[in-house]
Amino acid sequence: MSKTFPLLDGTVELFDRDEITRRRTLPYDVLLNQSDHLMVKLAHARRIVAPDGRVEENEALDGPEHRLTTHESETLEYMQLALNWSWLKAWTLDAPFPAKWEDLLDLPRRVVDALHAAVQAHANGRLPDVAPDFEPSAETLEDRDSFTGGSDASKTSSKAPAKRRSSTRKPSAS
Repeated sequence: MSKTFPLLDGTVELFDRDEITRRRTLPYDVLLNQSDHLMVKLAHARRIVAPDGRVEENEALDGPEHRLTTHESETLEYMQLALNWSWLKAWTLDAPFPAKWEDLLDLPRRVVDALHAAVQAHANGRLPDVAPDFEPSAETLEDRDSFTGGSDASKTSSKAPAKRRSSTRKPSAS
């Protein structure tokens, strides 16, 4: 069930998590996949410094400081726009409804910021999880019927004793 939020001089209707289609998340997924190296850096950085001087710190991390390049900063902004667009169902604003995520680049910054705040409120800070991946999640690991559930969740188990396998690999000559 979608939800409507006040947004500046109008309202915005956001998809429910179950309504978001693959077509809607694809732009975000593509940008995310193209930015693996950046995501790895940011996942460990204790302090992130943007080109405009803004600083974000995560005291729980002990990694090095990472200074974003202009390209990296733009990439993160594009990812945020694509993510916000994936939730967007309708609005009553006096502006054309964005047919694609790039159309959000033509809106005033205050509209984009308000949209982001509405998406964050609706999603409770969680990203939409609709990409067809098969990585185990907390939910599937606890679900004994899930194919990604823990090995102890198997309905049938082998009674064969575990064996250690000997390697047939030849040692390196160097």
